[in-house]
Amino acid sequence: MTKRQFGVNFVAIILVLSSTLGQTYAQESPASKPFPSKAVHLVIPFVAGGAIDVIGRLLAERLSAQWKYPVVIENKPGAGGSIGAQYVASGGKISSTG
Repeated sequence: MTKRQFGVNFVAIILVLSSTLGQTYAQESPASKPFPSKAVHLVIPFVAGGAIDVIGRLLAERLSAQWKYPVVIENKPGAGGSIGAQYVASGGKISSTG
């Protein structure tokens, strides 16, 4: 067996094992509740009307249709995305420093 054949066989075995284990552990537990259970807020850290905002709104529309729950867009522009990141990290609460 050459090194290449060994490598191909090894990768195939890993893929089979990972898919089998993934299916085993991915089954839902009876106690888990479905996601989402309420409206989802999608934070876009850039100005409304920009390219990223348009992509986010298209994504929100598709997710809303798939999940059957509203997806709310929140634009938090400024500081190169840092304000939006801080907003998400703080759980949706913005603190003032002044």
